[in-house]
Amino acid sequence: TKMSLKELDDHFARFARDRAQRVANGATWDEPELPSDADSAILGAWVEKHPKSFHGWRRFAAKLVEEGKLGRARGAIETLKSLFPEYLGPENAYMLQAALSRKQSDPAGERKALEELVARDGSASPAYLRLLELEETAGDWSGLARDANRLLAINPLIPAPYHRLGRASEQLGKLNEALIAYHSV
Repeated sequence: TKMSLKELDDHFARFARDRAQRVANGATWDEPELPSDADSAILGAWVEKHPKSFHGWRRFAAKLVEEGKLGRARGAIETLKSLFPEYLGPENAYMLQAALSRKQSDPAGERKALEELVARDGSASPAYLRLLELEETAGDWSGLARDANRLLAINPLIPAPYHRLGRASEQLGKLNEALIAYHSV
């Protein structure tokens, strides 16, 4: 069907408004007007007064992880994730959960959080690099090969995934693939 430019613009505007209303539905965008070095006590008091503030919960959860207040951090991260699960920018719930799990010496929890992140953001190179370390340590050779290939699809110019792909291929008995990976470095 033919559509005028005006009709196309109107359709797109309705689509964009509908999409925007569904993103982080229920969250507010209040920014804590606090010093950048505010501690978790100050941020916690602020989010009590602004319980739906996405930015407040993001800063609060990150500060709790940074300060090592791991028990409280878990709840704050869950609240952050519930407010805006699609958020993949700095201090997103998945990276915070991974950092929290790492501080708790919980590689399975860290891996789960990173896998959730890369499932939502296929270009999350730092998450893939950490996944490679965890998979190699755990001896998950097929996971290591899979994620090394995924990272190479994002950035074929970094050497780490070639090394890890070579190691995984060796362990899986795929010697030709191992030689190709090692030779690519």
